[in-house]
Amino acid sequence: MLSCSTVTAYLHRPKIDDAYHEAGHAVVHCFLQVPFKKASIEKICGDYLGVIERRRLTQTFTQKTKIGELKPGDRDQIDRICETLLAGHLAERRLDGRHAPPGSHSDHSHVVGFLLGMYSSRATEAYVEFLRVRTEEILNAPKVWDAVRAVATVLMDKEMLSAKVVTAIYEEARSGAP
Repeated sequence: MLSCSTVTAYLHRPKIDDAYHEAGHAVVHCFLQVPFKKASIEKICGDYLGVIERRRLTQTFTQKTKIGELKPGDRDQIDRICETLLAGHLAERRLDGRHAPPGSHSDHSHVVGFLLGMYSSRATEAYVEFLRVRTEEILNAPKVWDAVRAVATVLMDKEMLSAKVVTAIYEEARSGAP
């Protein structure tokens, strides 16, 4: 459990912002077929903080990039993980138009950390921008955005959704079913 002092940057955000942020992460996880366990928005210190619970792939890849042990398929997996990380901020930005919502810096820092293990600072900056644009294009697809909206709506009410529930909502929105 996080303490009040560790969530200062996230405080005073409307619940809907956190719901869209986590829905963006979760739906892009589904779209890119990156496994995760659950999406939640938790009340901490009187405000909400969102969490996507995923496997510990990120730590494994960070260690591999530092010692140069990446295989060709690992790079694609790192790209997909980076896109899931960028998706929260981008979904929230699409919702309310803010350029850098509170809380998005942590996700961005993780992406930069992965890529700095493989590329120079200049190349990392360019590659993050490429992944950001690619992630925006995923989120801007009408059926994908419908899924983000649907997941955020349910997340506002339930506050915790398993990956199975998120996937069902995602597939229903993508199929256009009523």
